[in-house]
Amino acid sequence: PHAHAPHVCIWCLQDSLGGNSRCAILVTVRTEAQNLDESIATLRLARRAAVVKTVEKKNEIKVRDPSKLFGEIASLSGQLEAQQDAVLQLQAELARREKDEKAGQAELMATLEAYQRE
Repeated sequence: PHAHAPHVCIWCLQDSLGGNSRCAILVTVRTEAQNLDESIATLRLARRAAVVKTVEKKNEIKVRDPSKLFGEIASLSGQLEAQQDAVLQLQAELARREKDEKAGQAELMATLEAYQRE
């Protein structure tokens, strides 16, 4: 038997039990004695679900002032451009550091080879 099934069902359905949806719950039970515990748990779930009251609400798209939207677009475009500039600066800094690291490694290798020749 699935002792935790009612809790799992409620958890899975929690987003569907309110807001912008209608919900119907259909349960099935078995009459055999070995299924008694599961059938009772299922009926208890149905009883708890039956008392849940939901309020439907219509999805509405709020129309915003176009001039404000154009202002937001301009602001976001400016932010995007600033971020792109920052990325380019960071990439240039990374390239410079990688070049310096390679030069340092080459210098270290040359020094090591000089010591090995001695």
